[in-house]
Amino acid sequence: MTQTGDSEGSDAAGEAPRATPSPKFQALRNNSPHLAAGITMSLLMGHAPFADRTFGGMCRLIAGHLNRKHYYIVFRDGQPRGFVGWTYDQEDAAQAWLDGNGTLTGDGREGDCVIFNFWVTDGPDMNSFLVRTMREEFRDKRRLVARRIYSDGRIRPISIANTRI
Repeated sequence: MTQTGDSEGSDAAGEAPRATPSPKFQALRNNSPHLAAGITMSLLMGHAPFADRTFGGMCRLIAGHLNRKHYYIVFRDGQPRGFVGWTYDQEDAAQAWLDGNGTLTGDGREGDCVIFNFWVTDGPDMNSFLVRTMREEFRDKRRLVARRIYSDGRIRPISIANTRI
């Protein structure tokens, strides 16, 4: 596993992080894309905004994130409980995506903006950990965008300018 944030060791075989030392949260990438896909699908299928999407569409999104290594599986006390996945693009394409038009997006590998397709946590404390981790991960990006999808179907666009650049 590749790790970041408050994480301590894990083994290279793609197993769960070691129990000792055991920080509360870890943001990890798995060396096995197949295992990462299984964990990701298990996490996302229980969340209405993702559970209600078509299987093919979800698989394409997840595979893209895993293949580009643009994701973290977030562990709480050694158990997978959250997931974040993103893509990179230019600001005009990111704004179009935020407005509901995803046809302008590129291959997700380059760009000065980050588009979050997935952000799942199991509580406010994990969310705070993930925000800190993402701030470090994307310190050189101009803008971060996401669409918050509520269980009642409402969508709230989110756009955060990086004032550090």
